[in-house]
Amino acid sequence: MRILFILPNVSEIGVKPIGLSLLSAICKDRGHYIDLFDTTFYEFSEISDFTNNAAVYAIKNQTRSVDYERSGIKKEKVDLRERLHDKLSEYQPDVCAFSMMTSDRDLSRKMSDYIKEYDDKIQVVWGGIYPTSSPEEAISYPAVDYICCYEGVEALPELLEAIRNDKHTQTHPTHQTHPT
Repeated sequence: MRILFILPNVSEIGVKPIGLSLLSAICKDRGHYIDLFDTTFYEFSEISDFTNNAAVYAIKNQTRSVDYERSGIKKEKVDLRERLHDKLSEYQPDVCAFSMMTSDRDLSRKMSDYIKEYDDKIQVVWGGIYPTSSPEEAISYPAVDYICCYEGVEALPELLEAIRNDKHTQTHPTHQTHPT
């Protein structure tokens, strides 16, 4: 299967959840194709609606803001919907798997809508801190097909196998089981 991992990073330039790397390696080991869509270095209109935790922490003097442009790092201005649709068209994923914190919830909702708008057959999976801490809220969002609570090391590969088997039975109806 083709898995597109999505990092809906609103606040933290350069912060990558280690779980995403681990899950990517596990999925590759199981024969899946992997790619990443990361919003870290994109500037897009949707972001104005979301809280930037890095800015909040700096205001509270908990951290210092970093001037990335001074180091030659600048966010690229993009139309997020268009950029995501281009990636979906290019990669043709079966599953889009989000790794998200609570502060990424609203952007994840928007991006999940964009995915379903592009192709409602693409399975959307949310994992990370937000779905683990608020599972009922996370799974209630219409564009989300599955959530993964806690560590996805065993759960995600099992879910992908179930999705693959379901796709196989839909493609080959003679292999379907029927209730007796």
